[in-house]
Formats: sequence, C-alpha cells, structure tokens
Amino acid sequence: MNSRQNIFLNSPEKPAVWLNQMNDLSRKMYENSDKNDETLSGTIERDSLINVGIREKSDNKVKDSLIRDMSQEIRKLKAQVLSVLDKDKEIYRLECENTLLRKENSEYKESIVTDETLRTENETLQMRIEEYSSLEKKYAKVSEKLIELYHENQRLQKGGFVEMTDEQFGSFIRSHIKYNTTV
Repeated sequence: MNSRQNIFLNSPEKPAVWLNQMNDLSRKMYENSDKNDETLSGTIERDSLINVGIREKSDNKVKDSLIRDMSQEIRKLKAQVLSVLDKDKEIYRLECENTLLRKENSEYKESIVTDETLRTENETLQMRIEEYSSLEKKYAKVSEKLIELYHENQRLQKGGFVEMTDEQFGSFIRSHIKYNTTV
C-alpha cells in the first residue's frame, strides 16, 4: 500500500504538545466555562450600556437638531405669515384706492360733455332764445298798444267824451291782452 504513515492514526508515545498549548482557543473555551460566561455577560452588559449611552447621545443630538430645524422653520413661517399679512393690507389699500378711482372716473365721465350733447343743448337754447325774442317782440307790441290806448284814454277824458277810471281802463286792457295773446 502506501508507504507513508498517517500521523493522526498512529498514536505516539508522547502526547502531542500542540494540543495543550495556550494559544489553542478551542481548549480555553471549555476550561472554566462559568468564569467565561460571567465575563462574557458582563462584557455584553457593559457594551450594551455603552451602546445605550451612545444611542441616547445620538438620539439627543438628533432631537436637538430636529428642534433647531423646526424652530428655524417656525421662524421662516412666521416671517411668511407677516409677509402675507402685509400683502393683504396692501391689497386692501389698493382695492379701496381702485374703488375711489372708479368712482371719480364715473363722475368725470358723467361731467364730460360730448359734441352731440353740446349740439342738442345748443339747439334747445336757440329755440328758447327764439321763443323769448318772439315774446319780447309781442311784449314790445303790447307795450306800444298799451301806451297808445293810455294816450287815447287820456285824450278822450280831456275831451269829456268818456269817463273811465284807471281801474276800468286796466280791466279793459287785461281783457284785450288776453284776447290778443290767445288768438
């Protein structure tokens, strides 16, 4: 067969030194298992306490940064609200100003006279002037007739032909004027 010998199968007379060495972790693991469990659990507890402390510090930092960020956000939002309020005041002021300007504009448009309205008003006034001038002419004729009748009455009274008082003469003229103006 094989001329070589298997060192693991052959049992040497001396135990192997390499199995009992200090560096052999597998052996150390089985020795004093109670001590190792206590040490291991203490180490785990200590590590977990350290981790909890680190986590708490980290959580506190995160919370502090969130609080700072939220405070800054609140300040920004407050500034935006103030800006919106200022803009609302400005909008209200401009709306009031707009309303006043529209009212002034409508009043101005009402007061503006167009060429057509001036023409119609001119024609109306011309017609009234013609009416007044015709009335003035009639008044002048009536006044002349009145003066003429008065002189006629005076002449007749001097001649003794007719005795007529001024009151009678006035009623005669009034009836004569009514008759002439209606005809």
